[in-house]
Amino acid sequence: MEHSEHSEHSGFVIIFEGSPWEAGLVDSMLKDAGIMTTVYGGLRDPYSPLWHLGGVGATRVMILSGDYEKAQGIVDQYVQSKEKDTPGQEKD
Repeated sequence: MEHSEHSEHSGFVIIFEGSPWEAGLVDSMLKDAGIMTTVYGGLRDPYSPLWHLGGVGATRVMILSGDYEKAQGIVDQYVQSKEKDTPGQEKD
């Protein structure tokens, strides 16, 4: 996942970018925490040239800028747990 430099667009900031299924999972986690989200890109973006070809692009989860700190904690937890559970990674 690429962390944005707090890229703001109409009061929204990108909090997560990844595959469509990961973005869907993060989106659900944020909504469960009461954070309003919008998902853009990948298969959920009908304006993407990949939409009609069935391809997958990067999917972004965006939140209101006022929720950034709370959401970042949730996303960080997800990323850390994913890295911990990824098989084949060497532990220091």
